[in-house]
Amino acid sequence: MSGLFSNLAVRLRKDLVSPPSGQFDSLNGIRALACFLVVAYHVASFSGSLYSGLESEKNSVFYGVVSALWSGLDFFFVLSGFLISRILLNSLDKKNSIEFKSFFVRRSMRVFPAYYLILTLAVFWYTTLDIPYSRFLLVGSEGWEAMRDASWQNYVYIMNYTFSSGDANPMSWAWSLCVEEHFYLALPLFLVLLHKTGSRKFELGFILAVTFLPIFLRAYQYYLDPMLDMQEGFYFRTHNRMDEIMVGVVIGYLYVHHLDSLKGFVERLGALTWVLGVGCILTVWIWGGIHKTGMYPVVFQFLVLALGTGLLMINCLFLSNVATRVLSWKAWFPWARVSYGIYLTHPFVLFALLTWTEVFANPGQLEPGRFLLLYALTMVLSAFVACVMFVVMERPLIDLGVKWSKKF
Repeated sequence: MSGLFSNLAVRLRKDLVSPPSGQFDSLNGIRALACFLVVAYHVASFSGSLYSGLESEKNSVFYGVVSALWSGLDFFFVLSGFLISRILLNSLDKKNSIEFKSFFVRRSMRVFPAYYLILTLAVFWYTTLDIPYSRFLLVGSEGWEAMRDASWQNYVYIMNYTFSSGDANPMSWAWSLCVEEHFYLALPLFLVLLHKTGSRKFELGFILAVTFLPIFLRAYQYYLDPMLDMQEGFYFRTHNRMDEIMVGVVIGYLYVHHLDSLKGFVERLGALTWVLGVGCILTVWIWGGIHKTGMYPVVFQFLVLALGTGLLMINCLFLSNVATRVLSWKAWFPWARVSYGIYLTHPFVLFALLTWTEVFANPGQLEPGRFLLLYALTMVLSAFVACVMFVVMERPLIDLGVKWSKKF
């Protein structure tokens, strides 16, 4: 029996505590921080605390800060752009090709099983329970059948083009996973075609052009409708958010092909790198927002946020300063490791807590103290669910994906 527990402890430490070799510890910190920010925003938003018309000045200031935490999701976009492009560009550089089958097998085994498990449980089990908050937020007045019939959009990863805020949907927050899936499908072919040109200058120039293209698309949409409501689909569309992922791709390209130049640039900037990055993020927190109208929120804030995240990333890649040291804490890794599972499951945990606990009755009037308690419980319980899912299902399937990919 002691041997069984010993083996279990070794496995848990390997899967959830000890970072694999070759990872960037500080990027795990950014990923974990992004997870904390996104869950905080969703707890406030899905509980109704952001939109309850609180009159207390203390509460208004507190929730004014919380309302800016949606931006954590954009950290994920930039991280994905960098990490995935670095893998693909290294393959192109060493082998003059991308092993498409190998790449897609690994990505599929990492992403699909957990996603389809949680989605299917949501559609055919969770939303049939007597949980008023989930039925209100996920199903609304249209009924369970409408939500079930709409779920096909989630299964084929297009709900970010067919969904608007308030529509019946079993996992409305999965729109961001659609954006990332579109990126996984398009980037390998995009990089291969660029590689065939044989010109590094053209490659970098074209990648930069694609990075700035969404800002012109958003500007055109703003020109057509200056009072554009971002929640009516605009906010969720891949073409409106692709510049954030592409900022990560630009950093990945420079890291693989112009490492010394990138490192030299960051070293010349010094601590100003992360200070400028945090400054960019703060401008979005102060003047931006996903429920605001106007040129800055609609046209510019997503790119500014991505540039801020990118500056923070390259600071952590090349400099040893206070920002890098904080984001390199080992304590971040377990949260980063299961951040995908937390993102998939945390709203379901939240709805259950709102329904089955007296402490959070009247959620629209949650004071900061009760909100923080609700947030902490949601994070801890979601992390527990995500850890179990990772150890029991995700880790074995990731290993199986690696094994299968070697056949290609």
